[in-house]
Amino acid sequence: VYLSSSAELVDHSLNGGVSTLFMYGQTGSGKTHTLTGVEKLTAEHVFSAGAEVTTSFLEVIGNKVLDLLVQGKPEIQLRSDKDAGFAVEGAYEAQTESAEHLSQLMRTAHAKRHTEATGANDTSSRSHAVCILRVQMDGCPPGRIMLCDLAGSERSKDSFYHSKERQQEGAQINA
Repeated sequence: VYLSSSAELVDHSLNGGVSTLFMYGQTGSGKTHTLTGVEKLTAEHVFSAGAEVTTSFLEVIGNKVLDLLVQGKPEIQLRSDKDAGFAVEGAYEAQTESAEHLSQLMRTAHAKRHTEATGANDTSSRSHAVCILRVQMDGCPPGRIMLCDLAGSERSKDSFYHSKERQQEGAQINA
C-alpha cells in the first residue's frame, strides 16, 4: 500500500513540494489502521533520506481544531497564508530525532483522538486527524507532508440506532 500510494508523495515533499494523503471511507473500513502503517513507513522514509523533520498533529472535531501533541488538547486556529496556503497558529511543532521518535509522537496523538463505540466499530474515530510533517533536505526548499485520517463516512441507515449525540456527530462528520 505504501509504495503505491505514498512513497512518491514523500519523495515530492523531500524535494520541497507539498503532498497530502487522505484516508476516506465508511466507518469501520480500516482507514486508521492503514494510515498507522503509512505513518510508520513515512517516518522511516524521511529519516532514511536524511531529512530534518518537525511535526504537528491536529484533531478537527466539529468546527474546532485541537492540538493532539499538547496536554489537554488546546484549541488552535487555522488561517490563510499567501505562501503556504494555510498556517496553523498556536500548534506545537515537535522537533523529531528519529523515525522511532516520530512514530511515538504519532501513536501518542492517535491515542488522544475522540472515539466512541458505534454499530460499526467499538472505537470509531469521531473526528478528523491531520499529521503535518515539515521536512528539510540539504539544498532543497522545505517540504510538507499532510497525512489526513478522516472520520468515517456514515450512511443514515448505519446510524439509525445511534444515540442523538452519535447522530449529531455523524452529521458534523459528513457536513
